[in-house]
Amino acid sequence: MKPLRYRHRPALPALVAAVISLFGGTFCFFMIYKRVASGEIGREKLLALITLSIVTTGLFLIAAFARYQFTHLWVKPRRKSRRDK
Repeated sequence: MKPLRYRHRPALPALVAAVISLFGGTFCFFMIYKRVASGEIGREKLLALITLSIVTTGLFLIAAFARYQFTHLWVKPRRKSRRDK
């Protein structure tokens, strides 16, 4: 009998999208922060950008790892039969 393990790997496109979303949000943060510091733009727009970046990154991470099947948590191991010995 083979050991129980995960049947799928994380979705690579969703992981890549999560990393791009995180780096894109960080890049936009530093570009907008200069304008917020000088007073051109309000802080609420910067906070909205931070929130949006965190939410989209989280959604992509959830989508990436949603393919896992955690059947090993509730499946009992099978007994070895006489044929397996």
